[in-house]
Amino acid sequence: MKTKIIITGEKVHEVGYRFFLAGSANAYGIYNFRVYNTTVNNLQAVMLMVEGEEEDVKNYLGFVKENFPEQASVKEVTVKEYKGYIPTIDSFLLTFIAGQLNKGVPAILRIDEKQDKMLQKQDETIAVIKEESQKTRDELKNLE
Repeated sequence: MKTKIIITGEKVHEVGYRFFLAGSANAYGIYNFRVYNTTVNNLQAVMLMVEGEEEDVKNYLGFVKENFPEQASVKEVTVKEYKGYIPTIDSFLLTFIAGQLNKGVPAILRIDEKQDKMLQKQDETIAVIKEESQKTRDELKNLE
């Protein structure tokens, strides 16, 4: 059985919804799965296509209609028949995880660059502290 589910609301993006749906789909025995963020009528939307045995899909739909990520604000869950291609859940997850990791690479590079600058600044500060400490020690010796 193939089904398309459209979840709309004020806040359904950037709340972990796609991971939430994928993890639960796997638990319900859904074997083909695709999900992506979009907009519908100026609302945030999560578009979900699933395929599995009829009973598994129906049980999963019940779960999706009643459960949301903690920070999500859902207005409506719409269910429609779907006839298009749906990749395997494993294929979807590999592609999705690679995409999510790829989003993190620029952030990691920025952190690395900032860390290098911070270490350089730290080295400069330590050099000044050593220099000033030596001056203070020299002045104290002269006072003796």
